[in-house]
Amino acid sequence: MINKPIVIKKSPVIIIRNLLVLQFMVIGFYFLAGVLANYGELYEQFTFGQGVSYEIAKNLFIAIGESFLIALIFLRWFFTTYSVYPEMIIKEWGIVFKKRRTIPLERPISVSCHYSPLARIFHYGNIIIKNKKLEDIITISHVPDPEGYCDSILDQQQDETIDQVEDLIKSREHEKLEFKTTFRWDIKENKINKALEKITIKTVAAFLNSGGGNLIIGVDDKGQVLGLDSDYLSLSKKDADGFENHFTNIFKTAIGSEFRNFIKFAFHKINEKEICQIKVLPANKPAYTKFENEEAFYVRTGNATNALQVSQVTPYIKRRWRD
Repeated sequence: MINKPIVIKKSPVIIIRNLLVLQFMVIGFYFLAGVLANYGELYEQFTFGQGVSYEIAKNLFIAIGESFLIALIFLRWFFTTYSVYPEMIIKEWGIVFKKRRTIPLERPISVSCHYSPLARIFHYGNIIIKNKKLEDIITISHVPDPEGYCDSILDQQQDETIDQVEDLIKSREHEKLEFKTTFRWDIKENKINKALEKITIKTVAAFLNSGGGNLIIGVDDKGQVLGLDSDYLSLSKKDADGFENHFTNIFKTAIGSEFRNFIKFAFHKINEKEICQIKVLPANKPAYTKFENEEAFYVRTGNATNALQVSQVTPYIKRRWRD
């Protein structure tokens, strides 16, 4: 389930820091410009230089320039947010064009705080998040009350309860939720049907290219829990591990191993029947499907998975991944 995120904004103290840096840069630029050229004499050669003194024009130029940069610094702070989900962190920034970066999280994670001497005075610090393998370190700097956020993130990482999964199944399919009766076993034909595998992979690709979502296998369109027994029996390793391995192999071939970190498997037992919940995170770049040398680009439209026409793909990618 893509839960409600913990939204983190940096402390306003970073605005003051950037303003001080800006002031030093302006002063340095002013003195450097004065050394390199006599702008007063150059200014007086222009027609408007006769009506407005150089000192007034200079101060007006500096005031306008600093006002613009101050507004830019404030807006950059205002529009930069970190949304922390159990499965990922989404950083959004940009004033005119919104940019987004998705960072997958692999459980268990460790969360800690770091303070500099100055940060303790102004009550802000850094949040340091380490993934399962302790290889990927995510640092969110200049955060007010970082300890409070650390506690909230750790609480958020608790596994979903069966009640939450059942509530998800009770809801209807929508843009971020889809049910599949099976992954590869054709109930009507009573045999393996690889076309069903392709349909499921296309749905995952559409979630990757859109806002993410949940794919639940072992549940029909009406929300009836059927389980994975038919799929398990069709595999050489007839259990959840065999199912995940088989799915992963097809996924890597059709979409690519670089997107594997954006999908998370969870197996749940409901009424003695096991189902598979695949949480799909929004990808950080376009994900194409490739079957038998044919590539396609899928997105979610409402509760449906649709392939975009060639002429639609490039505009969509530009809107979705501006950076």
